[in-house]
Amino acid sequence: MTKWTGRLRQLGKGESDDSSDSSHTDTQDDASHEGSAYLERVREKLHTLVKDYARGWVNQSQFEELYTHYQKERDAIARLITSQPSSDAWRLAVTEGHSVNIRRRLAARVLGYAVFTNREQKPLRLFGEFTSLDERWIGPLLARVREQVRQTFVTSSFETKTRDAASLCAVLGQFTTLFVLFTTDPARVQIQLLEDLHSHFEQANGRLLSKEKWDGLVFPYAAAFE
Repeated sequence: MTKWTGRLRQLGKGESDDSSDSSHTDTQDDASHEGSAYLERVREKLHTLVKDYARGWVNQSQFEELYTHYQKERDAIARLITSQPSSDAWRLAVTEGHSVNIRRRLAARVLGYAVFTNREQKPLRLFGEFTSLDERWIGPLLARVREQVRQTFVTSSFETKTRDAASLCAVLGQFTTLFVLFTTDPARVQIQLLEDLHSHFEQANGRLLSKEKWDGLVFPYAAAFE
């Protein structure tokens, strides 16, 4: 082997090592960049959640658990990126998809509803949990709704025969009052839906209700709850 041949081989080996080092550095940079990008996504999810709650699209239970979930994920990923910037260990803290389960699990579901006349306290429609409602509850419930200044009244921790705590929502109309029992406090958009449904009920049946005739009434609630 000549001196020049050996020198060329040494140069070629050095170039190969430099290329390997450069490739390793690029991989580290990619891992750090991807982690930072995901961290920004979680940050945006927090901002979106706050906006959704302000708009009334999620209820209080959903907001509190989702906010805690996102914040914990954000903190865990940030710690791993800081402590191991050259690795993709941050992926171990990713909990993508869990938020969907939280939203579904904590969404307010309808357990039942009832419509009573304001004057005679006559039940016009009973569904779900309200089919077993003790009649002695009707008078106090209607009286409590009338005491409220607002059209819509919501109370938490409402006890039934089958549940220790639920959320009761009442919408007072001109002729009738709508009660809806939820598994938990509803989001504001759900309350707005109740107000619209009850308004539609009284508008559609206004002629019959004003004459206190109960046959032939239409119930738009059935399309939403039954």
